[in-house]
Amino acid sequence: MPFRHLHAILVAAGIAVAAAACTPPTTMHVEGTRIRLGGDGLTVELRNADGDRALIGADGTLAVDGKDVAVTPAQAALLREYHGELAQLREAALAIAGQGAALGGKAVSEAIKGILKGDPDGIEQRVDAEAEKIEQEAEKIEARAEALKLTQRRLAQELPQLRSLLPGDFDPIAAATVDDGGD
Repeated sequence: MPFRHLHAILVAAGIAVAAAACTPPTTMHVEGTRIRLGGDGLTVELRNADGDRALIGADGTLAVDGKDVAVTPAQAALLREYHGELAQLREAALAIAGQGAALGGKAVSEAIKGILKGDPDGIEQRVDAEAEKIEQEAEKIEARAEALKLTQRRLAQELPQLRSLLPGDFDPIAAATVDDGGD
């Protein structure tokens, strides 16, 4: 029967798509900032539209425009936290991408089985159940993204040289932290 090998082909295609999704490095464009997590997982690169660049190491080191920046232990801990949150966000997104690819293969497989068995009505129900699981994982990513925004805000407060490189509007922070010498 010609459909006998279809399942094996769909599984192989799903694995290939998932493997391709895991190919590092990962680059995200957020609010005018390019965030790149290196394939080695050791460096986060931030680059804005003006070409300014910062490198954040997994160990909490910081370089801005090619120059090492001295950071306090608390700032280094915050940089490590930011780096770790980005890495976790990337891993979660890649996992969802793999699940999505697998769902696509399952949908095709279920459609063919439903047609061959004369039960096309059950296809949507079976596929929707799997899609719901993926949606729940996506909601977890949204929560992680909110935590990441808070960390970015703390970084902007602690390390003013990163304000122009982090996604978001930090003008209120800059205005609040300017010391005009007092009256």
